[in-house]
Amino acid sequence: MRSAVKFVGVLCAVLVASALLGGCSTDDGALDNTFSCSGGGTTLRCISNTQYCEQAYSGSVATGARCLALPTGCSGSPCDNCLRSGTGGIIQCSSIAIGSTRATTVNVRN
Repeated sequence: MRSAVKFVGVLCAVLVASALLGGCSTDDGALDNTFSCSGGGTTLRCISNTQYCEQAYSGSVATGARCLALPTGCSGSPCDNCLRSGTGGIIQCSSIAIGSTRATTVNVRN
């Protein structure tokens, strides 16, 4: 009886330890699909290919940042079609493709 209780105790300890270790694992692949978006003391992670980073500027100082969804039907380089400089308050647009992912950032006036 005592050995059965010990066995159950050890089994429970092993299960708890493995659950804790599993909870600590990270999915580094998720970071491959995001890019940094910062401004005004805020740093966000935007999702590549579906979001763009909008940075608000007052003069040459970034005063804010947010991740926004790319407009529907926006394909290829968004700066060439749906997020052109001079439209919607955009003063600058940059879009960088690395492999199959694309990071797009636009600057707007605050």
